[in-house]
Amino acid sequence: MKFLSWNCRGLGHPRVINVFKSLVRKSNLSCVFLCETKGGRDRLEKVCRSLGYHNMEIIEAKGNAGGLCLMWSDDVNLKIERSNERVICGDMLDDVGNPTWSFLACHSPPYIGEKKNFWSQLIGIVNDLNRPWILFGDLNEIIDESEKFGGCHIWRIKLLKDFIHEMDGLDLGFIGGHFT
Repeated sequence: MKFLSWNCRGLGHPRVINVFKSLVRKSNLSCVFLCETKGGRDRLEKVCRSLGYHNMEIIEAKGNAGGLCLMWSDDVNLKIERSNERVICGDMLDDVGNPTWSFLACHSPPYIGEKKNFWSQLIGIVNDLNRPWILFGDLNEIIDESEKFGGCHIWRIKLLKDFIHEMDGLDLGFIGGHFT
């Protein structure tokens, strides 16, 4: 099973859509999570269907900001449990419909004033789970200074690091270019 999580920063430009379609087709992805789609339901449904995905959970953008889209292939047995403008939570099911593991597909707020509430919400969700889980998406946080290039120094509290510690989580890393 292959997953892609991408902060696409909008699917409005035809070149972005063409690159995205090429990537999805070449990689034979089972599940794709897009955040910051900046799109409405009709447009996102059209993109999902054009890629061959008929299963989707869409959270529309508010104006020209935000938006989430999770799409998955027919061979993936997935059940959405809850969703809001920042998180899509669900379970991966076995052949008879029992949950085997859970996922939290997220787009954390970039604003310091909203971050504590977001991470508290995630702690509550994870504490309610009684199975393995994975968290992915654009978390707008880093674990330490080596994961950042340029800009101001990180002096604020490290909510992702605290979350990982409190939830006995493990950072699986990533594949791709640094600082993307």
